[in-house]
Amino acid sequence: MGALSEAAQPLTPPEASELRDLFYSIESLSALGNGQTRHIANFTLDGLKIQITQTHTAEESLISVVAFIGYLPFSIQSMERRFAVLRIISDISAKLFVKFELDNAGRVFARGTYIKDVNNAPDFIFYPLIMFLQESRPFINLLGEYVST
Repeated sequence: MGALSEAAQPLTPPEASELRDLFYSIESLSALGNGQTRHIANFTLDGLKIQITQTHTAEESLISVVAFIGYLPFSIQSMERRFAVLRIISDISAKLFVKFELDNAGRVFARGTYIKDVNNAPDFIFYPLIMFLQESRPFINLLGEYVST
């Protein structure tokens, strides 16, 4: 079993420098113009590489949280694992707010997009991050048994 599939493992916090960079990124979000996408943060949390971006429109902002889970197995010996990953992704993505995706390079991602209206505080990104982790974590643990990192 991979590191992602161990349910009893406690969350590991981001490094202090990652939190400092995230704080300074939050402070500068007020200058984001219409239709622009801004990268907010890249960090590793509990073994997952997480990226947060914000896209601003006239009415609202969209916070996107993306986690890289691993690679789809490609060897001949791993055909059953590959089909299991594809079946899990297709079954759970239709039922959740967080969507699990597979790109052309065989990378498995979890993506959640959350609406932030103009009245929310700049640190609103922590709420979507927590919601993303709460909803996706059990399925990331399940997928962690099948993907390669």
